Amino acid sequence: MPAPLDGYNYTLDKNNEVIPVTKEREYWSIRDDPERRRVGDTKKDGYRISTMFVCFDFNVGEGDPLVFETKIFPEGSYDEKYLRRYHTWAEAEQGHEETVGGLEECLHVTARAIHEADEEETYERTDRGI
Repeated sequence: MPAPLDGYNYTLDKNNEVIPVTKEREYWSIRDDPERRRVGDTKKDGYRISTMFVCFDFNVGEGDPLVFETKIFPEGSYDEKYLRRYHTWAEAEQGHEETVGGLEECLHVTARAIHEADEEETYERTDRGI
C-alpha cells in the first residue's frame, strides 16, 4: 500500500472536492470511513453496483487524479465484472447512474431475448406436434 503522504493520496473536503492529503490522519480518517466515501450503492437483479471515493490516484500523477470508481459485482461476491473510474464526485454520481441504467438495459435485453427464444422454441414444438 502506498504511504499516505506519497503525493498520490487524496481526501475530500466538506463539499466533496478532491484535495491532496497533507497529514497522515486525514488519509486514515477518510480511508476508514466507507460511508463518507460512498457515492452510490445499488442492488439490482442479483448485482451490486458500488461507486466509491478510493483515496488513491490511479493516474499516479499523470493528469487529474482518478480517485473514484464504479464496480459491478454479483451479489455476495467481490469478483468484479465491470470497472469505471472518475476524477470528481459529480462525475462519479453521473457514472453510477449511467452504470445502473446500462445494467438495467442489459438485463432487460437479455430477458427479452430469453423470452423470445422460449416463445420460438414453443412454436417449433407446437408446429412439429411435440
